[in-house]
Amino acid sequence: MLGVVALRGFETAAANAGSDKAIFTHGVASGDPLADRVILWTRVIPANGEARRVSVQWQMSQSVDFEQISASGSAAASPQSDYTVKIDAGRLSANTSYYYRFTCEGASSPVGKTKTLPETGTEDVKLAVVSCSNYPQGYFHVYREVAKREYGAVLHLGDYIYEYPAGTYSNEDMTKNHGRQVAPKGEVIALEDYRTRYGLYRSDPDLQAAHAAHPFICIWDDHEIANDSWRTGAENHNDGEGDYGDRKKAALRAYHEWLPIRSNPRGDQNVIYRSFEFGDLATLIMLDTRIVGRDKPLNYAHDLPLRTVPFHFADKVKPVAVTNAETLKNYGPTQAPKPS
Repeated sequence: MLGVVALRGFETAAANAGSDKAIFTHGVASGDPLADRVILWTRVIPANGEARRVSVQWQMSQSVDFEQISASGSAAASPQSDYTVKIDAGRLSANTSYYYRFTCEGASSPVGKTKTLPETGTEDVKLAVVSCSNYPQGYFHVYREVAKREYGAVLHLGDYIYEYPAGTYSNEDMTKNHGRQVAPKGEVIALEDYRTRYGLYRSDPDLQAAHAAHPFICIWDDHEIANDSWRTGAENHNDGEGDYGDRKKAALRAYHEWLPIRSNPRGDQNVIYRSFEFGDLATLIMLDTRIVGRDKPLNYAHDLPLRTVPFHFADKVKPVAVTNAETLKNYGPTQAPKPS
């Protein structure tokens, strides 16, 4: 099938337009490290804009010059995965740093660095913890600082993106004067919307730097779908936006495409419980308390509305609550208590 590949309008793609080489549009990333394996990620599109499958090669080495290759292989990028590539690279050594890179049709990706987990004997675990990154609110300076420092892994605890339309939950100065406008402009609902929003966030150079420097261990919260999501709905979803189940399916598909998370190729992608052993020192357990484990939350206005109960103050020390009309007849003048 022929068509135009989604460049997503980002600078990396635009800068390479017209080249006869493939285009790596969003850098590289790694994630879900274990003692013997790690997920490698990139996105690459054909140079001529034709919507077709392309072959991608990958390499890992313990040296930045790739003089000795520790692991290598090939994969494919296609429109079905939005041209994202995820490799579960195995047979690695424990507690070891690796450099990795991709090549495709004459083009090379940036070089990333990752690290496997220790099996035994570790004395400490150093992790960076991030969450709630909202593109139109401001720059991602924290990601840049994370990229500069040494960590065993980066924990992203959710709200990797926000689904709101332009002008909602944003900083006017950043959107008008610093180019932090969202894409697409409308609220993110369908699969292509989510893909485009992830593409926007991943175009940020600070986020790319953090991903290239460390393996990420990610879990989602609500804004990866919609504000205040639960198993069967969300505060920021209504009947005019279609079926919530379809929206959730699209959102989680884009999440698995764009994040370096170990996905089950045959199983339920709604379930992303995972655990990570840092030698004999600590076990990190990633839990989903949002999409799988949460019912519709209490709505105070609907479920616990404020009610005024009249009291009779004939005895000012022990006023009596008037709870029905018959009692009210017997007491005469009443008043509601005033807040103290």
